[in-house]
Amino acid sequence: MRERDRGAAAVEFAIVAVLLVMLVLGMIDFGIALHKRLLGDEAARAAARTLALTGNRSQAIADAQAIAGADAQVTLGSSCQPDSEPPHAATADVTVPYTSLIGVTAAITPIIAHGVMPCHG
Repeated sequence: MRERDRGAAAVEFAIVAVLLVMLVLGMIDFGIALHKRLLGDEAARAAARTLALTGNRSQAIADAQAIAGADAQVTLGSSCQPDSEPPHAATADVTVPYTSLIGVTAAITPIIAHGVMPCHG
């Protein structure tokens, strides 16, 4: 192999290595975003369930934040009241902050999940 060919191989490797690193970081970033989304869904479902079964709003918020993290914002909608108008369901929205690993988005992108649980009885 000539000296000139080794230099060309190093340049080609540098170009391909950058692309491969970006691809791997993109896959990791997507996995983290998907994990945050699933945590948000589970937290919203848990908050709506607690609200539907107990009506305890502070416990519903605590349940959601225990799953999604303390930085998650929980907004509770309607709760189950015996004299409430149909449809009888408790609702909860959970917003989980997410910052991209590779900087695709300039700001923090919130991941929003919505949970609905029918009232008991």
